[in-house]
Amino acid sequence: MIYKTLKRKFTLIEMLAVISIIAILLALSVGVYSLVMTKMSNTRTQALLKKVEMAMCAYKNETGYYFQQGSLGPLTINSSDTDFIQFLNWTSMKNKGEINENNGYRLTDAWGKVILYQAPGSNNTTMFDLQSFGKDRVSGGGDDITNYSN
Repeated sequence: MIYKTLKRKFTLIEMLAVISIIAILLALSVGVYSLVMTKMSNTRTQALLKKVEMAMCAYKNETGYYFQQGSLGPLTINSSDTDFIQFLNWTSMKNKGEINENNGYRLTDAWGKVILYQAPGSNNTTMFDLQSFGKDRVSGGGDDITNYSN
């Protein structure tokens, strides 16, 4: 007896179905990846604001006043501000890119934009305001990250 081996080939419909399933899974994974990256950047920026807020409060406990800046603008910390940077982990923040040396030692959020600061604050009148514009980089865009409630 001679056995013939049947070689079954995929049909065009089967190939299209597999490609469609792969495309759907790929689209879902890209969307989830984008969402996770945005959430991670938000969390990093919130942690940075909390770290700076704690350093500002420690600075006030030491000196009796907050790091002064009359209008809302980029928070610039010079390496000569030794009385303030002692409360920050300066080297680690520079290595993480949270302090941008090329831009006058300005604090930057997870998207590379400057953190804004004002003391006394317009919103936090007894303390100070810290603000990041968030992913959309627009003030009031709905994703701003602050140390006060909007």
